Amino acid sequence: MALDVEWDGPRPVVVVSGELDLVGGDLLAAVLDHVRSSRAELVAVDLSGVTFVDTHGLAPAMQPDVVLVDPSRVVCRLLSLMGLPDPADGPDGRPRRRRAG
Repeated sequence: MALDVEWDGPRPVVVVSGELDLVGGDLLAAVLDHVRSSRAELVAVDLSGVTFVDTHGLAPAMQPDVVLVDPSRVVCRLLSLMGLPDPADGPDGRPRRRRAG
């Protein structure tokens, strides 16, 4: 698994790729805590590069101050199995994606 922090304007974006499991979840939680210390009110987590995910890995991203963007098919499948809406669908029904940049 790999994590990278980018900035989309004033909003931090944590980019996750690879397998997001128990160990990866611990690392993601630590990175999110670090990013939150920058006084970011909202953190985006880009999950487009996730090839495997389990509930332990995804749990740190399921916080009220985190927005999931560009979820991969495996992430959407897990969210569906958990009975949660697809984060790619914004409130207006359009996909929520990161801006190119």
